[in-house]
Amino acid sequence: MNNFAISSAGVGDALQRSASSLNAANNTLSESMAIITSANEILQDPERVGTSLKTISARIRGAKSELEEEGEEMTMTVSKLREEIKALSGVDIMIND
Repeated sequence: MNNFAISSAGVGDALQRSASSLNAANNTLSESMAIITSANEILQDPERVGTSLKTISARIRGAKSELEEEGEEMTMTVSKLREEIKALSGVDIMIND
């Protein structure tokens, strides 16, 4: 009987796919495992969670080369999105640069 949303093997699989990208975003191992576990609660697919977190982290950091390696396109950087939101609403989405 499975009492948990994800197995240790599932956490390991997701970490293999996303650890370097999450580390580049200054997430600790504990934070990364918490994000993975939370996301897997919904998706129930550690492989998809790991790949998604890698892509999300790269997009937030504006890591164009990292995204291109994965066959993804960098359509809008966070800084560009920040400018657009600030222009439209007057709200700055970034607390710190």
